[in-house]
Amino acid sequence: MPLVYQQDINDECRLGVWQISEAEDFFLQKVAPIRQISHPHKRIQHLAGRYLLLELFPDFPIDLVMLADTRRPFLPGGPFHFSVSHGGDFAAALVSRKFRAGVDVELIGPRIQSLQHKFLSNHESLLLDQWPCSRMQALTMAWSMKESMFKWNAGSGIDFRQHLQLKELHHVNGYYKADAVLKKDAPRHLPLHGLLFPGFALTWVLANG
Repeated sequence: MPLVYQQDINDECRLGVWQISEAEDFFLQKVAPIRQISHPHKRIQHLAGRYLLLELFPDFPIDLVMLADTRRPFLPGGPFHFSVSHGGDFAAALVSRKFRAGVDVELIGPRIQSLQHKFLSNHESLLLDQWPCSRMQALTMAWSMKESMFKWNAGSGIDFRQHLQLKELHHVNGYYKADAVLKKDAPRHLPLHGLLFPGFALTWVLANG
């Protein structure tokens, strides 16, 4: 079943991951692209994310979704907050009726190790030892958490190392958690959550805007 993970966080918020194994025509039966995408796989990723929104909430007003100047999709004055992410053959979505949302899915691979200096401070790098996983998995989780923060913020001019800071890290009942601070304009504390799956990491944040 392509819906490989779903969590009903509460009655008003749902999270899901779709493993893409279908052809483009499968998704086009239910959703249309919001913009022109020439790359075939990126187009299927885009369609799968839109399809997943309807899987999580069948009453999601998919036809009302618009693109902001930053190319992020949003619902103008709609009943839902949402975030969509793609990585490889996976699409993730987080939908909430109440809180602003940010979600990210990241494939786990060695490339992340050469990029860590661009998004982690020395202090954050040491903190990752507190998580019960490999170094490569921890780095992917940290990067993904900062991506979720970035998407939650929905703004521009964000430096991942300077403005998105992980403070305290936890591991509780299989969940990877972090208390983080968004230091763009007025500092904002955000609770981050994450899960590790074979081959990828999934992270998300829900908070008032």
